[in-house]
Amino acid sequence: MHLSAILVAMILAACTSSASPAPPLAPTEHVISTRSSIDESRPTVSPVPTVVPMVTHTPIFVSQNSPESVPSPLPTDQRNYNLCVSIASDSNGYGHVTFQRPDTGEIAITFIAPLAIPLQAHLDSLGLEHLQVIDRSLSAGGLTIASSNYLESDQYFRLKRDHCQFVIVTPFFPDVAVNLSRPEDYITNLNWLLDGITRASPGSQIFVLNFYLPHRADFTADNSGRGLTEDRIDAFNRALMDACADGGIVHSYEKVACVDIRSYFEGMSVSYVLAETTKADYEAALYRTNGYSHVIDDYFASSPKGVLIGDGIHLSLAGRDRLAEHLAELLAQLNKDS
Repeated sequence: MHLSAILVAMILAACTSSASPAPPLAPTEHVISTRSSIDESRPTVSPVPTVVPMVTHTPIFVSQNSPESVPSPLPTDQRNYNLCVSIASDSNGYGHVTFQRPDTGEIAITFIAPLAIPLQAHLDSLGLEHLQVIDRSLSAGGLTIASSNYLESDQYFRLKRDHCQFVIVTPFFPDVAVNLSRPEDYITNLNWLLDGITRASPGSQIFVLNFYLPHRADFTADNSGRGLTEDRIDAFNRALMDACADGGIVHSYEKVACVDIRSYFEGMSVSYVLAETTKADYEAALYRTNGYSHVIDDYFASSPKGVLIGDGIHLSLAGRDRLAEHLAELLAQLNKDS
């Protein structure tokens, strides 16, 4: 993809807006208010995702095309950030997905490659090996979810302490899926997230990604995918667009840019989300085994040519590789040190 095309995907970038970030909005009755989003008090410790695979699988394809020259990073004393990329995300970043066995209807939570893995590979292929990708994802986390709130997580605390040059904030799908949070609630708490990062790490360039359209499987309609309708996705994306537009609360942050990722998946039909999955595809995507692995292993043992039913919500291996490829090219273009 040409770098000029990448810039088209950056909608309503806020990099040229006023230098002062917007003050946090007063939380509504539907929003989980926290102090950890705006100060340095340590929240309750929550699990930190590993980036060390327990099994080896088919590698993700990475383009070998590198820029003609990649200048060395600025010396430490000339920059107010660390040479890294932090990812704030939900299950998509973490690698948690769900499959259903078509024969018994059993559901299995599975670990597939976290977003950090293909992103690091694509950055390396572009000559940006000095940028370390740090996974700060919270499985099933949301910005307005009481039971698993990212603003109260140890991952968010650590992300603020990373002081990375770049921070990628992916869409938090649980906020849409629970069918309770409103788009305005999401924007309110997104503002708390951005305010917390910019206060703790003023040198970070932050990218806010919008929502892609999932194709939820039938088995998710009454649980994890309840609210993931096209109308709700559109409503949340409109709220993000308004917040990123001139005069919007996200636009007021000097070092925050909004990125429309929907065009990244053009030409992939529904293969960018977890759909029908063969044994070969499953083994290629698998990153870690867990307590549910036997459910799938038993299925493929009895039906080696069978096909699992993917949840249709999370990105597939191909989808996260496509997203990582475009994000890496975006960072390469906007990397002020290269």
